[in-house]
Amino acid sequence: MNIRYRPAALGAALAAVLAASALTPLAPVASADPPSFEIVLTAGSMATSGDDTVCTATTSASDDVKEIPASGGSASAALSAAQTITDIATQTVVASGTTSSQVSASVTTAGGELRSLTFTDNSSATMSGATPQACTGEKARSVGGGQVRLVLPVVHPGWLEVTTHRGYSGDVEFQVSAGFYPGTSDASEQSELVSYDHGTHTNRMFVPSGRVVVYVNSYVYGSTFSDGLHFQSSSDASSVTATYTPAGEAIGTAAGTSQGLVTLPASADCAAHAATIAVARKAHKWQAKKVVLTVDGSQALTLKPKSNRSVVIPVPASGDFTVAAKVTATKALKKKQRRNLRAQGKRLPKPKTFTVQRTYTACG
Repeated sequence: MNIRYRPAALGAALAAVLAASALTPLAPVASADPPSFEIVLTAGSMATSGDDTVCTATTSASDDVKEIPASGGSASAALSAAQTITDIATQTVVASGTTSSQVSASVTTAGGELRSLTFTDNSSATMSGATPQACTGEKARSVGGGQVRLVLPVVHPGWLEVTTHRGYSGDVEFQVSAGFYPGTSDASEQSELVSYDHGTHTNRMFVPSGRVVVYVNSYVYGSTFSDGLHFQSSSDASSVTATYTPAGEAIGTAAGTSQGLVTLPASADCAAHAATIAVARKAHKWQAKKVVLTVDGSQALTLKPKSNRSVVIPVPASGDFTVAAKVTATKALKKKQRRNLRAQGKRLPKPKTFTVQRTYTACG
């Protein structure tokens, strides 16, 4: 996987997106140690001239930056700005633009790790001009949008499930980079960048342990066309939600009932590719004939309970999986109850089967 660098500043990020090559390889540079946990929300604006040897591009304001504490929380940012494209030779303004962006983000954490992220962006951009000019080609743009950047430690590897929504006018990108921070060099860095088309899309990314940087970029632009007479304006509403689940963690609660005879774990041990199942002494009292443990429907272990015990079964190295326990048992009766039933000519209760199952997030 190629090492890619996403600049920390929104303006630079959008410039990179709009350049001929979307991203620039990270160059090794010396830098101070990056923060261990950082959440930054930005509403931004920029302008591009298409050919900076002919025209210059300026914006009246570049960003509105808000921080969210490592414990989680919400923030919003807003920015309105004006852009100008100026002919260097004549020092006349040949095109003008405006941008307006309103962005928000909400982050929840647990145990110092990311659990969920929600990001919204409502932005618009315009561009207009008076006369045809060489520098007002279709790369001359006013750009407005937002970004949320998270630097966070990942102790437990897991999965980010990302859902994005955008209209026809905007662009949305989601990037996860592990093992580096902008301005540093790390040969172990891996990066996954996903750009989303209009509509709603869901994508799942595996996040290894270590320091991870997450970027969400959303933007719209106004632009000129090559004749300098036709202009395009755009506005869009975009949203991104991401939930993080550690590998091996149970998805929801257990389904079914085991009457307390068997307890399925809250998470599997992905390092050992195993799950530990607790069989209660109650199973022996209930005259359990056997306990059958399965993984994805395949039998993993069969045992006859005698006392409290824990058993370990293997789980898959990849893919979500379901662990199930089936117990065939007769609810325990006291000696006096059994005598009374026999004296009345009644049969003892027949064994019943109790089943419980739980699904877990993939280990890798």
